[in-house]
Amino acid sequence: LLLLYAAGTHATRPIRIKVFYEVLCPTSQNWMLKQFKPLYSNQEMNKLFVVEPYAYGNAKTAGGVVTCQHGPMECSGNLMMSCASEYLAAKDNVPFIFCALQELINKKQVADVIDKCIPAAEYRNNVSACVTTEAGHAVQMKVAEATPNHLYVPWVTIDGVHNETAEKDLKKFVCTSTPRPDWPTSCSLYSMLVRKEHGS
Repeated sequence: LLLLYAAGTHATRPIRIKVFYEVLCPTSQNWMLKQFKPLYSNQEMNKLFVVEPYAYGNAKTAGGVVTCQHGPMECSGNLMMSCASEYLAAKDNVPFIFCALQELINKKQVADVIDKCIPAAEYRNNVSACVTTEAGHAVQMKVAEATPNHLYVPWVTIDGVHNETAEKDLKKFVCTSTPRPDWPTSCSLYSMLVRKEHGS
């Protein structure tokens, strides 16, 4: 099973967010690196939500063969992400995702990405083995089965329901979905918006 990712715990139950993406899609990369990463790096904000990523996106599987929108390199990258989710602890996997996406943007090969972005040899070897064996294919098929019908990527859902706000402005979504008593200072700019929406 894929792991849920969070940097900490909070009195309010964290919002569970699923993102269905593909590694070489620029919009997916932007969501991960420009929306998710800054919030994850904020010690106040990252207590409010968890993200469960599924790297398959617009890929298709026929006869056991996966074909990806951006070609074989994307298939390898998606598989790497799925294997990492299987073998890395949550606290290690989130930084891995950010590191790996940046390396893929820089045209690095999957083997090189794993070497750079997974410091611990044991975990590095586990992920490498997953990527190059049938075990990895089985992991990726689970991700494929979990991917819902969608119109584009990244496709973000909350409790199984598609949410465009979380796609376009993750910070706004997290802040406005969190009870006011638990707001960090980073959410203060949305206070007027919440008052207006609630008629107060």
